[in-house]
Amino acid sequence: MRTLSFICFYFLLSAAAIAQVKQVDTGKIRIDYTYKCRAFAEDTTYVEEDVMLILGTEYSLYGNSKSYEIQKVLKQGATNNKNIQMGSMVSLIKNMPSSQTHNFKIIKNFTTHELYLTQSAFPMYTYSEEEIDFQWEVLGEQQEISGYQCIKAKGYYKGRDYVAWFTPELPISEGPYKFYGLPGVILSIHDTGLQHIFEAKSISKTDEAIFHTKNEILSFEKFSKRHIKFFEKCQALYQNGKQVVYRDHVQELPGKSPENIRENLLLSSLSNPIEIYHIDK
Repeated sequence: MRTLSFICFYFLLSAAAIAQVKQVDTGKIRIDYTYKCRAFAEDTTYVEEDVMLILGTEYSLYGNSKSYEIQKVLKQGATNNKNIQMGSMVSLIKNMPSSQTHNFKIIKNFTTHELYLTQSAFPMYTYSEEEIDFQWEVLGEQQEISGYQCIKAKGYYKGRDYVAWFTPELPISEGPYKFYGLPGVILSIHDTGLQHIFEAKSISKTDEAIFHTKNEILSFEKFSKRHIKFFEKCQALYQNGKQVVYRDHVQELPGKSPENIRENLLLSSLSNPIEIYHIDK
């Protein structure tokens, strides 16, 4: 019951925050990807999720596919000034994705190259990142992905080397997650250690809305510290006061099994991040 109460509270805060977003563009192309990652670097199995990239005229939107569908329903209700009925809310909760890696969305501006990452549920913190240099080098090898002829490239971003496949047939400098900067949409990309893998599985036309959150824009450092503190408080409140430390190591806490700690670290999305970084609290 406590878990359900927390989910309902968390969900209602998220629903209220949805009202603070505005439509900035309309999509033209939607690319659905399969994202796979190793929860811990030494793992041999992968966590797998469905993610999507919507390309508009000026903006792109990237995030968890199921989260986006739920947010569309909530946004529609907020736009029409309609209260979400309890039955509808329960139904949405049952279908809420248990995302282990993608509790966020990313908006990119094609013109300014500004990037905004926002938590997809409360607290909807947002941080911005200016133009990124992925150090791309286009190679000669080619292959077909999802019916599009692609060209191989290699690059680097925040501690990892990457291999990417982009298609000039979709001449938009975009890709999944934060990746962009090649002369065509990136349909496949993975780091050379095969820790994080994105593979396009379908490409279609769309007129879906691209929403941008209207809230405080933080630096990456402030965003990270607030994010960690919020989830540490949640752990303290809802796990009998025994707090998991989200750092570069797993802390064995009294009364918590290694399985519990592993699960909590996985859900924090900080156990084996795409971006290798260290944060001082």
